Amino acid sequence: MYYSLWNVHEPTYNDDDAYAQFMMDQLTELLMGYGPVLELWFDSGWQKGHWGWHDVTRWHWRELYDHIKLLQPDYPVLANPGKMNGGELNLLPVDLNCIERIFSYTEDVLYVPDTRPIRRIHAGQFRYLPIETCDSIRARWFYSPDDQHLHAPDTIINWLRVARVRGGNLLLNVPPNHAGLMPDNAVQVLAEVGRHGVDQV
Repeated sequence: MYYSLWNVHEPTYNDDDAYAQFMMDQLTELLMGYGPVLELWFDSGWQKGHWGWHDVTRWHWRELYDHIKLLQPDYPVLANPGKMNGGELNLLPVDLNCIERIFSYTEDVLYVPDTRPIRRIHAGQFRYLPIETCDSIRARWFYSPDDQHLHAPDTIINWLRVARVRGGNLLLNVPPNHAGLMPDNAVQVLAEVGRHGVDQV
């Protein structure tokens, strides 16, 4: 389950105490009212205030985490640090570390992913956390009719290899179109990955 911390439409957003209560109320409903959840995936917290989510007290993160574990102790919690190769975690505690984007172009430089299986750093310390790598089948995370780029099956199969070397899994984003359906060309790419990926990873 994806949960965006960045909800500027909520009137209590800038009142840290009230907004934390708002989130806990929402999470209570989501965790208790809709059946099993395999993972909680928090995102977008870097937008709040000058320090963003580096100041965990603004997000009441410890209280949120403890609240989740009280309701559903077995659900793993991930808070996306928004970093391509992991590194310093912004919100603690968490149960998983996320590496956002497997390959990324910046100023025409291709960043090659770090494939060490353990690279979770906090306060200068290496610590082990299971890892999840996330990327999108398209250039963007959300569907846009202008975004016609699709990564090739071989590219996605290589992403699976990288995730395996890192000792983790790949969360592949496949955004539905405006009708709520998976576009045919994305389905075709996924079918090719399914046909050939298992033998190659």
